[in-house]
Amino acid sequence: MTIKTNIKTSGSWNAGDPDRPQWGFGTRQVAKYEYTDEKNRHLFFICKGTNADGEKVFRTQHINPLGYSERFESNELADILSGMGEAQPVPYRLHELVSSNAHEPVFIVEGEKDVETLRSLDLTATCNPFGALKWKDSFSQWLKDRDVVILPDNDERGEAHAKQVLQSVLPVAKSVRVIRLPGLPLKGDVTDWQEAGNSKAGLLALVAQQVPERPTPIIKIVPGELDRMADEAEDAFINAAVPIYVTGAGLVKVAKEQTQATNGAVVDAARTIPLSEDSLIDFLSRCSEWQKYDLKQKAWKRAHPDRNAAKILLSRDGEWRSPKLRGILTAPTLRPDGSVLLNPGYDQATGLYLASNLDLSSHPQNPSRSDAEAALTLLEGLLNGFPFASPASRSVALSALISPVVRGAIPQMPLHAVRAPTAGTGKSYLIDLASAIVSGHRAPVISAGSGEETDKRLGSALLGNPALLSIDNVNGQLGSDVLCQMVERPLIEIRPLGKSTLIKIESHCSVFATGNNIQLVEDMNRRTVLCSLDANMERPETRSFADSPFDLILKDRAKYVSAALTVVQAYISVGKPNSRRNLASFEDWSALVRSALIWLGKDDPCETMEDNRQNDPSVERLSNLVDAWQKRIGLNRPMTAAELKAEASSSEANTLDDPFYEALRAIAATKTHAIDPQRLGTFLSQNEGKVSNGLKIIKQGKSTKKWSLTKIN
Repeated sequence: MTIKTNIKTSGSWNAGDPDRPQWGFGTRQVAKYEYTDEKNRHLFFICKGTNADGEKVFRTQHINPLGYSERFESNELADILSGMGEAQPVPYRLHELVSSNAHEPVFIVEGEKDVETLRSLDLTATCNPFGALKWKDSFSQWLKDRDVVILPDNDERGEAHAKQVLQSVLPVAKSVRVIRLPGLPLKGDVTDWQEAGNSKAGLLALVAQQVPERPTPIIKIVPGELDRMADEAEDAFINAAVPIYVTGAGLVKVAKEQTQATNGAVVDAARTIPLSEDSLIDFLSRCSEWQKYDLKQKAWKRAHPDRNAAKILLSRDGEWRSPKLRGILTAPTLRPDGSVLLNPGYDQATGLYLASNLDLSSHPQNPSRSDAEAALTLLEGLLNGFPFASPASRSVALSALISPVVRGAIPQMPLHAVRAPTAGTGKSYLIDLASAIVSGHRAPVISAGSGEETDKRLGSALLGNPALLSIDNVNGQLGSDVLCQMVERPLIEIRPLGKSTLIKIESHCSVFATGNNIQLVEDMNRRTVLCSLDANMERPETRSFADSPFDLILKDRAKYVSAALTVVQAYISVGKPNSRRNLASFEDWSALVRSALIWLGKDDPCETMEDNRQNDPSVERLSNLVDAWQKRIGLNRPMTAAELKAEASSSEANTLDDPFYEALRAIAATKTHAIDPQRLGTFLSQNEGKVSNGLKIIKQGKSTKKWSLTKIN
């Protein structure tokens, strides 16, 4: 259709609102969209432009329907007139919508530009005229029995518009899905998403993964039917995909938030909040309609959700049907099958909630060894200023950067500890780099206390489902029952502060520790890989990094997340050659992260475990005891703890340079430096059967405990 440029007036639809930008003199038109009816007959135009102040403005026009003689009579001579004339609003590209394949989805977007973007991908798309929040129920008739996909713009107005369209379309469409495109900038739309390199195939894959929306359910309040109302209430928020999940702490809601990093960048985050009665009622108000019978009007009338039904639902511990939440992530991760979890929100396959819109569009789909080598070089560049005591310590540092990112594929990972002889060497800063990659922030820390105090602090920290946690500045020994559970077991029991009951929590937290000459004792030895730093100077805090690795990460966090994923994905793609699973409790970490580093030519990070053992005072005490025992008493000679004390305290042997006497004193001395047989017996029971220097202590006798030393062949 040829359109002449004889235009009568501006036709700005903001003309009646002086506070809105106006289409006036000096406005430059940038786009013009024609609306037609279902038979492709002209109705009106939507014109978009930029006025003299640089503001976006809009106007409507229509083709003059009058013949030339009628125009002279009515004094409407222009070919194009302002406004819509007698036309009524219809969806954009209506004629294409009604003639499209009924088995293909229809995409609803916020503006005509986005419709044209989707048309260029050979997809059926439409929108309403006049922008967001202007969808009319009359538009929905054209979507009867169609599969509808709503693509909201990434802002509050876009979300509100999507909700308006959803409520209108749900009763008539065959199915409705709302797709929030990953990686969109604030106020971004599908055109931005497509221009960022995303494809039609990627969009259709998101559609296939998304669960269709459901109509708002009606729950009738009837006395004596609390169980039925509670069941229907739970069905309502499960079907509406309300962010309510089951954890060991009970029902929780996920609160998404945006925080500011130290460089001013906005970082996505989320946290869990125990679901209160009021919160549950609020959710039920939003995802269901409650009705109560009005005897006067003899009709069902809308009502508030029943509070008693909410109480019953909250009390059903162990019976909830909501999805189980394993953890909250702030960066894309690997699933156990090797695929990448990219889409924000709850992931059914893993039970993880991804609170991140990081753009990984440039991440390699099938990374090769050369991709992995380049990725590892990038990560190693962050470590150039650290004074590693050994190549194995550098491997532990690389594992610290990689493991939290691929945590979705690793049920358990060992504690990563960083030690140095003096303060200021960079221990905490190294953990901050790992945290910056996985979360965009410095590492959250707790301080170590006594064994029981550390357990309480760890338990309290775990209630918030942190992705990463560091026990900072440990002075001396580190050992804790809860800490052992955290790094070795997916499900742990903790007692929250102020409560007497234990609760079970599924921990997905990557745990770190730092300290000057930190000593890992007893069971923590085999659960820890140790990174040793040594600057060989009196005041290492006076050193500085050539570049600030922390700032480098924050400038392009997605690049470093992609690098961590690439190292492990590439190793998986080549078949995991020489995979090492021989690390009890941490088989998956060993088979993926540890083995990938060795595959790329790095030292084995598990070599540092022997350093842990050598520095464990309990190992040293046992070693000294069995050596002195063999020399003083010999093998296979049963003795009670009291008899061992008597032997060590005999007048011939009771000297400060006697190894056996000193070994018993190190184990069981009281405040008065006397050897306590009860303490000695406890130590022997705890170390029964442990092999040290080819020797082990065994128990003999039933009524009276006797101990002897035996040699291992």
